[in-house]
Amino acid sequence: MAYANSNLFTYLMLAQTTGRHWNVGEISKIPWNTDLAEITELESTAKDAAGDLLAAREHDFNSPYYSGPLLAKVLGKQTDLPLSRHPHRDLKDSITPTDIPEKYGPDSNLETLLEAAHRYRDTIKQRLSERSNRIDEILFDYFELDESERDAVLREIALRTSENPLAESSESDSYDFVERKDDEELVKELVHHVSVNVVHQDDDGIVLLGDSIEEEDSLHEMVVANLSKLFGEYAEDRIAEIDQVLGDKKPDEGAYPNLEFWIENELFDYHLTQTENTPILWKLTSRRLVSDSKEEGLGCLIDYQKLDAGLFDRIESRYIEPLKSSYRERRNAADQRRSDSSLSTSEQAKAAEEFDRYERALTQINEFQEMALELSATHTREDDDSVQAIAQDLKPKVAEFRRRTETRLETLDKLKEEMDPDEFENLFSPTFYERVAENREEWITALEDLETACKEYSKDRTSPVGAHLYDLFIYFDDLVGTTHYGSNGIFFMNYYFSKGEEYLENGEPREGLEGEIRLLAKLAAETDEDVELGKEINDKCDSLSKTLPSDWEERALSEVLTSGYDPVKKHGVEINIQPLAEKKIVPEIVEDKVVN
Repeated sequence: MAYANSNLFTYLMLAQTTGRHWNVGEISKIPWNTDLAEITELESTAKDAAGDLLAAREHDFNSPYYSGPLLAKVLGKQTDLPLSRHPHRDLKDSITPTDIPEKYGPDSNLETLLEAAHRYRDTIKQRLSERSNRIDEILFDYFELDESERDAVLREIALRTSENPLAESSESDSYDFVERKDDEELVKELVHHVSVNVVHQDDDGIVLLGDSIEEEDSLHEMVVANLSKLFGEYAEDRIAEIDQVLGDKKPDEGAYPNLEFWIENELFDYHLTQTENTPILWKLTSRRLVSDSKEEGLGCLIDYQKLDAGLFDRIESRYIEPLKSSYRERRNAADQRRSDSSLSTSEQAKAAEEFDRYERALTQINEFQEMALELSATHTREDDDSVQAIAQDLKPKVAEFRRRTETRLETLDKLKEEMDPDEFENLFSPTFYERVAENREEWITALEDLETACKEYSKDRTSPVGAHLYDLFIYFDDLVGTTHYGSNGIFFMNYYFSKGEEYLENGEPREGLEGEIRLLAKLAAETDEDVELGKEINDKCDSLSKTLPSDWEERALSEVLTSGYDPVKKHGVEINIQPLAEKKIVPEIVEDKVVN
């Protein structure tokens, strides 16, 4: 790895092609001296560089090595998220990420923590540059390149690529991915991480963004509580400093107004950038369901891994009803105050604004409930009326064809056991049985799956059908293939089985046949019927494939919606979130960044 990432290797590649699209053909031409593997410093330096790279990527949320925000590391806190373990993380078992040289306690102000984070990133970048230079020196010395030759190598790279290995290490842009993020970005990474952790740890994976209810705090309140644990007795000062980095609002009506505003209004957009528009937290909102809405009647974040068919039932019973009850009480109280002549004009005006706010919030929630009801309702599959009948007729035929195929394979196995190996190869071919052995499991499994597809499409159109089952109808033609000996389908066996036709009489094995001859005759006798049945199945599969939607997305959406909104995780975020986007109960950015 040290050799392959060196400037000398780059130079040798550029000698073959000035482009940077390096393929196996070019790379395989680079000379390799086995003695290079004995230079232990190359190995140790490469591992040290890998440790630096791991350290740089540990704080990238979208990296398989992610271990938490950099500010938490500066504090010496372990903050891994309870996400699925990525197999690439095993690299940490053999390579240790470069640790931060000095950790600070929560008594240090935010400015000190941020500066320590910046220095750490700068140190990693500098170390990578130094290790790269050292690898170059080792290789130049090994191949005995003098100063002018070394200069020529580096100059050629500078001329032909965007890199400049001749520049001072502090000016080099080779490791710009180890960026020096600004203070605001580092703070947002911390708040984002804590927010994701809060939603993951929530018992039902649903956390309100705005007003809290009696049974559960809002996300803002939960984030503040988690930050308080992180900073301990210094939490009030540190969170206040975080709040000021995120905005310029003053805490006139509540603590940490900028943090609250960012969580409620900007966190989800930031989450999309962190997850490359494939969010692991989903935001539901009622804001877009009414025109000119300034407030949000209902907003919540949802853990994607906890999405299921009961989503809207849980939101309805656990969150919407308590919110509506709270809003009605506040609206009624505001209604009384706005007409209370004992109050000042400004107080009455403020009460009128509150009345309008809660009235709009209730209207939004009512609209949200309507959309949720529509999504939860049954959506009949848009199949042609003939689909169910064809599938019902096809299922027993596929089952019969599968049983016949299994039986014929068992007969073939017995024939091979009883027949002399040389005679068997001469009768069929040296590779015949091997080809059968390679494909038989796939044949039987595919036929079983096709039976399942027929069964599912035989059901009432209110039952969901897996989007992938359609492909089995198309695949059947390839599955059976032809009776040509070069085919890999089931039918190819009949080319060889027909050699037993000489032992048939009126299409049936002659009386008195025994042993291997009887088995061969039995295989030959079943050939025509098998081919006829397979062709009949193929025709019906063809009819079904032409009748059903050929577009995978259409079938996938049908699977999600047929029995009421029920996410199918294997279809991915885009498909599962699309029905919500169509009902406008997710932010508009979802349509722009996730669905489109």
